[in-house]
Amino acid sequence: MSVALASVVRFGSFQLDVRSGELRRNGTKIRVPDQSIQVLTMLLEHSGEVVTRGELCQRLWPNGTVVEFEHGINSIINRLRQALEDSTDDPRFIETLPRRGYRFLVPVEKSTTAPQDPSIAVLPFTNLSADKENDYFSDGLAEEILNALSQVEDLRVAARTSSFSFKGKASEISEIGAKLNVANVLEGSVRRAGNRVRVTVQLVDVRNGFHLWSERYDRQMEDLFDLQDEIARAITERLKVSLSGGVKRSTENPEAYELYLKGRHYWHQRSPATVRLAIQCFEDAIKLDPRYALAYAGLADCHGILRAYSWVPPKDAGPPAYAAVTQAMALAPSLWEVNFSRGFYACYFERAWRNAEPYFQKAILTNPRSSLARAYYGLFLATDGRGEEAVAQTTLACQTDALSPFIHCLTSLALYTLARFDEAERMAHHALELQPGYLLGLWAHGMALCGLGRNDEAIECLERAVTASRAPNFVGLLGLAYARGGRLDDATRLLHELEDRSSRGEYVPTIALLHINVGQGDLPAIRGALSKALAEGTPPFVFRPTSSPFLEAYRSDPEVNRLLLNLYGR
Repeated sequence: MSVALASVVRFGSFQLDVRSGELRRNGTKIRVPDQSIQVLTMLLEHSGEVVTRGELCQRLWPNGTVVEFEHGINSIINRLRQALEDSTDDPRFIETLPRRGYRFLVPVEKSTTAPQDPSIAVLPFTNLSADKENDYFSDGLAEEILNALSQVEDLRVAARTSSFSFKGKASEISEIGAKLNVANVLEGSVRRAGNRVRVTVQLVDVRNGFHLWSERYDRQMEDLFDLQDEIARAITERLKVSLSGGVKRSTENPEAYELYLKGRHYWHQRSPATVRLAIQCFEDAIKLDPRYALAYAGLADCHGILRAYSWVPPKDAGPPAYAAVTQAMALAPSLWEVNFSRGFYACYFERAWRNAEPYFQKAILTNPRSSLARAYYGLFLATDGRGEEAVAQTTLACQTDALSPFIHCLTSLALYTLARFDEAERMAHHALELQPGYLLGLWAHGMALCGLGRNDEAIECLERAVTASRAPNFVGLLGLAYARGGRLDDATRLLHELEDRSSRGEYVPTIALLHINVGQGDLPAIRGALSKALAEGTPPFVFRPTSSPFLEAYRSDPEVNRLLLNLYGR
C-alpha cells in the first residue's frame, strides 16, 4: 500500500527532498539521474514491501516496450545503488527479488509531518474590497509582513513566490504546510473603503489546523505602517521568536508607499505592458517622495527587465536605468534591493559586467533569503564559467523558493550556460510542472532540449513559446532549433522574418539573428553578428547565457575566437 511521505525523508546518512528530487548524504548533494530518483521515491513509498518490476515499468515507461524497460531498469537500479553505496550481495537499502522486483529495507516516515523549527508561510491576503483592482494592495500588505518576519534570525519564512503560488486556490492548510515545509501559516483578508482599511488575520498550526491567534484591525490608511509592525510583533510573540526593530521601509508617505506596492505588483508579472505600468507607478511614487530609494530601485529593475528580454533597444533603457539606480545607491546603499538593482544594471548595461559581483554579494549578505539575488548571482557565476559556485547559489535559490517557476527558469538558464543540459532540462521541466504553459519555462525547456540534441521536442516547445509571443529572441531560438533539427528552410524563413521586421523599424537584437546564424553554421554571418555586438557595446551577460554552448564550437575560427575574446574578456 502506498503511503504519503514526509517532505524530507531520512534513512541512514541520506536524506531525500521529495519535492525537489534532491538526494543528499550528510548534507552534501549527490547527483542522481531523475529516473533513479523516481525509483527511490516509489521504493520509499512502499518501504518494507515488494515493488514489482511491472509496477516500476508502468511508472517509468507507461507507453514503452518490455525491451526498453528490461534494458533500462537494471541500469537505473545500479546507479541508485552506487549513489547509496549499496551492494547486491549484502544490501543495506535495496533488496532484489529475482524475477519479481525490489524492496526497500529501511523503515521511513509514513505520513506528512510539520517541521519542528519556528517556520511560517504568509499567504496572499484575500481582497474583500468592492474594487477588485485592490488586489495589489492586499498582496502588498501580506508581502510587507512577510518581509518583516524575514528579518527575524530564528524564524524560517517561506519565500514570497512560493507562498503566493497558492493565490486563488482552495488548498488545505496541511497541504500548504507540507509543500512549503513550514509549521505555521498566516492567512488574512483586507477590506478597503476610502481611507479606511479592515485587516483580519489568523495564525494557523498546520499540524492540527488550530488557530494559534487571530485578530481584526480597523485603521486609517495613514496608520498602515504601524499596523504592519503590530501584526509582525504579534506573530513573533506567538512563535516565541524576537523581532528586533520594526518593518524596514524607505518612505513615510502612505500614498508613495501604495504606488510602490502597485508597481511591484505589476513588475512581478514581467510582460512589456505590465512593466510599463510599473514604471509609471514608481515614477509617481518618486514625485510624492523624491527620496524613496526603493521606488528608484524598482524603476531601475523595470528598465533592466526591458533590456534583459530585448523588448527595447539598450539606448532607450540604459539612461533611465542608470539615473534610477545611481539615485537609489546614493539614498540607501545598504538595502539589499538597491544592491541587487545595481548588480542587475551592471550585468545588462555595462561592458565591465563583472562589476556586478560585489553588489550581488552584498545583497545576499544583507538578505540571505533572497532567492532572486541568489538566482541572478548564480547566472552571473555561470556566465563567468565558475560552475560549482554557480550551482551552489542556484541550488540555494531553489531551496528557498521551491515553488517559483521563475527561479527554476533562471537556474535552468545557468545550467544551460555551463552546458549541463540534463540538469537544465529537469529544472525547466519542473518550472512547467509548477506553471503549465509558462512562457519563460517553454523558452528554457526548449533551449535545454536543443542542447541535448532532442530537436523535435525542442521545436515543439519553442513553437509554443513563439505562438504565445513573437518576441524576436523567441523567434531566433526557434530558428536555431529548426536548423539543428535539419529544417533549414524553416530556419531561413524565420531569419528573413526578423530581417524584415528590423527593416521596418522594429528593434530586433543582434542575438536573435545570431541564434539562427549559429544553427545554420553560417560562419561569415556569425562573424558579422559578433562584430555588430561589439560595436553596440553589448555586455557578454546578454550573449553568453543563450549562445555560448553553440558558439564555442566556432572558436577554432581565428576571427570568431578574437571577437569572443574581446566580448567575454577571455
